[in-house]
Amino acid sequence: MSEWQVYKFGGSSLGAEGRLPVVLRRVGEAPRPLVLVVSALGDSTEWLLDAGRAAATGDETGATTGVAQALALARGRAAELLDPRTLATAMPPSTWKRAGTSCGSASPSGSATSRW
Repeated sequence: MSEWQVYKFGGSSLGAEGRLPVVLRRVGEAPRPLVLVVSALGDSTEWLLDAGRAAATGDETGATTGVAQALALARGRAAELLDPRTLATAMPPSTWKRAGTSCGSASPSGSATSRW
């Protein structure tokens, strides 16, 4: 079996407009077996923490604002991802089966297994 590759993408790699297709292309072209680690989109962690703090103090407007910001970012990246032109550019059809059939898991002991 070949050595595992570990790719980690931070929030700005996923949250900034136009960056998600780059991530998808890199994942599609990556050697296998592959472990993919991703962070929350952009600043969504901070927005959700702020929303939680606002809710805890009874600030409904602040809570709603933080959740709305995170949701808007997620919807924007999803729309970008689901655009057929973006998908075709980021992951050419030749990579679909390879990228779409990967499924790996880690056991509680930390050892990794793969179905590649």
